[in-house]
Amino acid sequence: MPREDGGTHRPDERYEDLVDELVGVAGVTPPRGGGGFGRSAVRFQGRIFAMLVRGRLVVKLPAGRVDALVEAGDGVRFDANKGTPMREWLSLDPDSGQDWLGLAREALDFSRSRLSGRPPPRRVSSGRQCPRPQWPGHHDDRLWPAVRPRSFSGLATT
Repeated sequence: MPREDGGTHRPDERYEDLVDELVGVAGVTPPRGGGGFGRSAVRFQGRIFAMLVRGRLVVKLPAGRVDALVEAGDGVRFDANKGTPMREWLSLDPDSGQDWLGLAREALDFSRSRLSGRPPPRRVSSGRQCPRPQWPGHHDDRLWPAVRPRSFSGLATT
């Protein structure tokens, strides 16, 4: 994307422009910042659909669309440094001629279509290390305090 001074936007500048365009859309939230995976991610109803990773735009698209973009040489499947490419995630080549905002809007539409009628994902409170077990009576906090030391036999050691 050319700038007025004749140069090109850096990936982080292009991504900031993209975020500014999408944040006004209902259900879209900006990156949270901080550290760890997803710190730069734009979310729809709490689910990531676009992010900037190592200077590359990463978007969630239908697998067939990702296949077509990979075959055209516009990017590669994103693998989150785990060695296993994800079929619905594209890591766009920074030199690709693809429109970042256009792809992000496609990813947003894809997220909308997958989440229609579903509630946003539940978040575990920051004070709890894991979700409560799902059995009768699990709603009673007296039975499952936030931190409960256990012995190897599974009995409380309080």
